Formats: sequence, C-alpha cells, structure tokens
Amino acid sequence: MTNSFPIKLSGLDWREIDHYCSHPDQINTHSPTDEEIIALQTLDLRKLVDSPRRPAYGDFAYPVAPPPLHLFNEPRHHARPGGLYDSRHLTLRSLLARYFAGHPHPPTAKQVRRLLLAPTISPLDQPVLYQLFASITPAELRALQFHEALTLYELARAIHHSETRRRDLCRILQQFLPS
Repeated sequence: MTNSFPIKLSGLDWREIDHYCSHPDQINTHSPTDEEIIALQTLDLRKLVDSPRRPAYGDFAYPVAPPPLHLFNEPRHHARPGGLYDSRHLTLRSLLARYFAGHPHPPTAKQVRRLLLAPTISPLDQPVLYQLFASITPAELRALQFHEALTLYELARAIHHSETRRRDLCRILQQFLPS
C-alpha cells in the first residue's frame, strides 16, 4: 500500500504529477494514487479559486427578506415623526461621509433623501441605497428615520428598493407589525 498523496491546492507539485502520469513504472512513495489522479483531473480549480466569500458581517451570513411592503400600508405606518426634523440633513450627511468615503462621486444628502422618498427608483440608483442600508447600524437607522422625518412605510419601501437582506434591519421592521 502506498502512502496517500496529500492534496493541497496551494502546494500541488504539478511536475511530480506530470512525471507520474508520463512514467507510471517509476512509482515512489510520494506519488499520488490512481484515485487521487482521477480526482485531480476532474477537479475544477476555478470553483475553488473563485469560490464565493462568506460574508464577514453576521447578519449577511443568513440573509432575510424584509416583510412584504403591503403590511406597512396602514395609517400608523404613514405617520411622520415630528419635532426632530433636521432641515440641514446633518444625520444623513454624516452617514454618507462614513459609508461612502473613498467613492469617486459620492451622492449628496439631497439625492439620497430623494431616493428614500421616491415611490420607485432606477436600477442605477439601487446600489446607492444598498450601500447605505448594508452599512447602517440599527441605531443609525432609527436616527435617520426621526431626523429625516421618514415614515415607517417610506423606510420599509426604501429597504425593499435597496434589496438589502439583513436580519437586524428586518427585525426592526417586524417589531412594528401586528403579531
């Protein structure tokens, strides 16, 4: 019985494998077995090199879709929070400065506010909302809602438009639904 050839993708000795395949009579103890050669020949290295990365943030590991938008079509979800509206959009500006730092053409606060209030958005605008909602914390989301005077329906609609799937954002939206 020969020793098993260790299959390590980062350290494969292709010269030894080629030598074994071209000279089967010269078997040494470090040569691969026939099963391992067949496995290496059928192995698609592109799948191993370009394998999808596991998300670093825990809420992306198990994506959850937000609740359906029609559940937020009640009068209490269309009520605007009052008293804290910031006409200079300082909360939104600080979020954009934090989450769009390094972008060549970051969106302005007025552009993002328009996207948050829009009934529909274009596919070109969707990545802007995705970047915002993929990075925002639940506390910042609540601050954004109150300082930008967004209704819960508008916020849920914007999360739907962004196609962001985060467990913690969905939990925030679900706590306002009847059980």
